[in-house]
Amino acid sequence: MSVIAHLMGPTGAGKSTLINRLLLIAPELVGAVEVGKMLRAKYGEAYFKGQAAPTHTQGEAWQMYQDGVKAMIDAKKRLILVDGQPRDIQQARDIVGLWRSPHRAEFLLIHADHEVRENRARATRKGDNL
Repeated sequence: MSVIAHLMGPTGAGKSTLINRLLLIAPELVGAVEVGKMLRAKYGEAYFKGQAAPTHTQGEAWQMYQDGVKAMIDAKKRLILVDGQPRDIQQARDIVGLWRSPHRAEFLLIHADHEVRENRARATRKGDNL
């Protein structure tokens, strides 16, 4: 059984940091699907400037998500960390119905104070505002 944990939260809250740490600690058990990173690799950083991903990439992002999670399940990862999905309430509803037993979908909201997030955004995104 895989637990698919969807990490949600604003830019700079620590989603990527959590993913990276868990991948280092238990790479044999943990997998990651980072849709935003995949889209940035394909289209370039400037294409996604700021927090919101362009609406016209929603279908492509949804397919990347499904393919990525399936690949992690096939690789027998027990914990699959997802960053970049769901994008909206309908996708959250679809996710709940998509990964049925024996897999389980969870949603985790990660938060950090605005000042912390602003400092992280400046350091990692070269001046992006939150």
